[in-house]
Amino acid sequence: MKYWAALAAASIAFGDSCPDLIESARAAYANRRYQQAAGQFELALPACPGHVPILLDLAKARFLTQEFERTLEALGQLLAIEPRHAQALKLQGDTLYLLGKPKEAEQALLEAAALDPANPEPNYALGRIYYQQSRFEDSISRFRQVLELDPASYRAHDNLGLAYEGLNDIPQAVSHYERAMELSAKAVPPYDWVFGNMSNLMHKTGDYKKAFQFGAEAAHRNPDSARNFFLTGKALAKLERWELAAKWLGQSVTLDAQYAEARYQYSQVLRKLGRAAEADEQLAAFKEINARQPRNRR
Repeated sequence: MKYWAALAAASIAFGDSCPDLIESARAAYANRRYQQAAGQFELALPACPGHVPILLDLAKARFLTQEFERTLEALGQLLAIEPRHAQALKLQGDTLYLLGKPKEAEQALLEAAALDPANPEPNYALGRIYYQQSRFEDSISRFRQVLELDPASYRAHDNLGLAYEGLNDIPQAVSHYERAMELSAKAVPPYDWVFGNMSNLMHKTGDYKKAFQFGAEAAHRNPDSARNFFLTGKALAKLERWELAAKWLGQSVTLDAQYAEARYQYSQVLRKLGRAAEADEQLAAFKEINARQPRNRR
């Protein structure tokens, strides 16, 4: 309370009114200046009546600055006022999951889904959590609920593909990936994940020509993704197109120097090309990265 009183005194001293503070905070948020936005929302709290909307905006800004403990602090204040606030519970679930508290996250998201059954977002978040936990049947159930509310959700179809792939139901996985591709054809910005996921599945089935085609399409849609270049280069290596594979894998490493799998594949291709010194360099980097931080790419 002393902190808020000090903020209020400061805002009064500088002549800031509640509407001015809110307008300034929301303008900063709209321009992705989230740290500045959070500071302005904090100034607005003691100056403005009706704390709930401001606390929610503050929590959103803190979440986007990755200040997750401070996000929970703002949400805790909001939920103390309005315990059944579905949006706050959804954001609380997302935050708790990122803080490594999956059980608490699940509970918050279940409450949010029950309070706001017309909103697909809590079910989508639950589906992602269950997928990460290899609870594939539960994941499928949640993503199907998303599609009941939003039949055009290409992300839900993409994630259903991942969940069915987890169950080794390849026909269902392919069906949902294909549907996601259809629905995302005109997405802005272009949606590349499903093409990468399909490429990865084609690697598993041994169809390396299709793995190349889908990987290349993913890279076309998102040329900043190291994963897309890795999947394409890996397919080219399987097809023994060594020079091309080296170019794609080299670009993957350029985009993400910490991508251990790309470093390893690149080292193998370089060795095939007789570039032993470069191969040794990439293999050494792979070993160092893999020992320090094993990667798990969706």
